[in-house]
Order: sequence, then structure tokens, then C-alpha cells
Amino acid sequence: SKRYGSLLKQLDRFGLKRRNGETLLKYAIQVDAYFGGDSMQSLTTAYEKGIYGENRTEHDWLRLQELWEDLINRTSD
Repeated sequence: SKRYGSLLKQLDRFGLKRRNGETLLKYAIQVDAYFGGDSMQSLTTAYEKGIYGENRTEHDWLRLQELWEDLINRTSD
């Protein structure tokens, strides 16, 4: 949850700003359209499942970590 929040802040600093009222999934689709692939959508789905109490053990945490690191690296100077 903390890492997802830090990713949102990093994307905002990078210039990919989330509009007021925009759902996380819609924003994720825009981020993925910019970078290609579906990394942000995968991270957003896992984040929402965690927030809304769905089973967290079904996630591939190593893969999610790799997706997160890739997006952070792409947006870092």
C-alpha cells in the first residue's frame, strides 16, 4: 500500500497526473498506454484487492515488486 502510494506520487512528479475523480483503474490504463504493457493495471488490481480485503496470498509478490521497480525506474531521472 505504501509503495503503491509512492508510485502514484512519482508518476505525478514525472508528469502523468491523475485527474480529480479519476478511478485508479482508468489512470492505470493511461499510464500503461504511455509506457506500454500492463504493469500499472496489474499493480492497481493487486492494490485494490488488498484494500478491499480480498485474499492477498494469491498475488505473485516478487512479480509485483518487479513491476513496481520497473515503473519507478522509468520515471526517475
